[in-house]
Amino acid sequence: MPSSRYNPPYRTKVLNAYVFESLEQVREISAEWLQSYNEERPHDALTDLPPATYRAQPEARCSPLEVSP
Repeated sequence: MPSSRYNPPYRTKVLNAYVFESLEQVREISAEWLQSYNEERPHDALTDLPPATYRAQPEARCSPLEVSP
C-alpha cells in the first residue's frame, strides 16, 4: 500500500497534470512517473541520492540493515 509520502506527489505530478483519454494512458504515465519516483529522484533516507545510485555504492551493499535473501 502506498505511503502518505507517495500520494501528494503522485496527485500533483500525474493526476492533476493530465487530462487522460484512456485507462491505458493513465497506466503508461503512472508507470513512467513511478520509475522516476523510485529510481531517479533523491530520497532523504538515502542521503539525498536516488535509489539506483545508492545501490551502486559498495558501502550501501554492506549495510548492516540489509535484508538477507
